[in-house]
Amino acid sequence: MDGLVINEQMMTLHPDRMIVIMNDLDDPLVMETMANESVELAKKIMPKISGSLARSLAPVHGNNFYGIYFPDKRAWYLEHGTNPFTMKSLAGKTIPMWVEDPDGEVAKEEGPKAKTRVTADGRRQTLIFRHAAPIGSRKMVFKRGQWISVPRSYPGAPGRIANRAGNGRISAGNVGVRWRHPGIDSRHYMNRSIEEVSYRYGIFPDRVYLIDAATYPAATKS
Repeated sequence: MDGLVINEQMMTLHPDRMIVIMNDLDDPLVMETMANESVELAKKIMPKISGSLARSLAPVHGNNFYGIYFPDKRAWYLEHGTNPFTMKSLAGKTIPMWVEDPDGEVAKEEGPKAKTRVTADGRRQTLIFRHAAPIGSRKMVFKRGQWISVPRSYPGAPGRIANRAGNGRISAGNVGVRWRHPGIDSRHYMNRSIEEVSYRYGIFPDRVYLIDAATYPAATKS
């Protein structure tokens, strides 16, 4: 794949289908074939843990359109990404987290009862548990010969290292906050799959339409 992304036209704020409309082509068999190939390619290149999200993708097609149906909203988050945010809803809770553990070091630290898994796309992970304190709570720690009050590990508390330089050192000016989700990078795996399949058939679409059940009839004129 060349990494290009077809321009997108949003017809709804909450899409569950991505389609290409061919105004000068009316061949339902070709549209069905291209839709099936687009789905299979998207399943192949998207990130996978159990594979259930990939299996939820389905082809959508008609006389003059083809594309991908994605009923699970997580597929859209992986496609377009999300912005960073502070996870305030976690305050006061104990949080289970699967973390990347390629060399098994995290599992050793967690002890012999640590749960591990290998995702469907081959990543080794270990399950850890961390507690997010109530918002605004503090604790006393002994530092430099005296007891001082510091923030507990609550969502938004200062002091977490947000990033490190390539050599492992703390990046300049990078203090961050605790329980800050970094967001998800956009993958465009469905857009890229539709693009690749289109090129296979000598079709060069100028845009894809993002629609839902309500906008489907108007977009496809069905």
